[in-house]
Amino acid sequence: MNRNFISYGLLALAQLMVGINIVGPKAIVEDLSIVSILFWRFFIATIVLLIIHHCVTPRKIKVNAVLMRELTRYDWAYMTAQALCGGVLFNLMLLWGLNYTSASVAGIITSVLPALIAILSILFLSERLSLFSGLCISFAVIGLLIINASNFRQANFDNLTGDFLILLALLPEAGYYVLAKVYVNKLPLFLTAALMNALNLPFVLIALIWSGSLFGQFSVATVIILLVLGLSTGFFYVFWFAGCKLVKSSIAGMFTAVMPIATLLIAWLALEERISLLQLLGMLMVIMSIFFNARKS
Repeated sequence: MNRNFISYGLLALAQLMVGINIVGPKAIVEDLSIVSILFWRFFIATIVLLIIHHCVTPRKIKVNAVLMRELTRYDWAYMTAQALCGGVLFNLMLLWGLNYTSASVAGIITSVLPALIAILSILFLSERLSLFSGLCISFAVIGLLIINASNFRQANFDNLTGDFLILLALLPEAGYYVLAKVYVNKLPLFLTAALMNALNLPFVLIALIWSGSLFGQFSVATVIILLVLGLSTGFFYVFWFAGCKLVKSSIAGMFTAVMPIATLLIAWLALEERISLLQLLGMLMVIMSIFFNARKS
């Protein structure tokens, strides 16, 4: 099988993990605060990934310890920037913005993420965007806007503070995907993914203590959902790091358009939310745009 198509599958799986983390908290938000859910997501992901790493490479502990000691300040700076951009900065800024605006507006604004990643890839990675790729990205964005078409009727753009914060949250999110191509980590895959989650923990813990919402109601169902969220958070990094190695950043960025589709399908399966014909049309446009761009590349 073509290695690029394996990469595409891994990138799509990574966005499926994001979709799980968007839908999952809806089921337990009455028991735990959003910041608390974020903390347990990163904590569980760190522990699970370290266990998997130890099981996969049990005889390489000394080698890994040497690799850890060899990391420079430059390495730690890049890893911390990656972790915070894809984790606490994006999530907390998004939540902050949602305090001032609606989820419908957030859905509309976040539709431009694939285009934003393409722009940053051109500016910072000197990638060339062909006319065909540009058209594919445009159609993917249009498809995402069609998926969010119902939100236009509900949206209220009067509060520019919230809208600006949502748009601002996309910058660290897009930055994460670009940094994933700029910096190649020397550590094993599962250890790298564990570190990405662990580096978020101190910052989320500070936000958690500041908000005073450290504790909540932990039922069996809540614990199970937190475990699922932790696993999906951890494996997002695993799948994305493994998938983006062989493809251009702008192509990888297009796969972020899979996330709204995955979110819709998971909400349909788990929460019995309806999917309209218009949303199906938007999903088809996004999938075809990704398929033809990936095949051309």
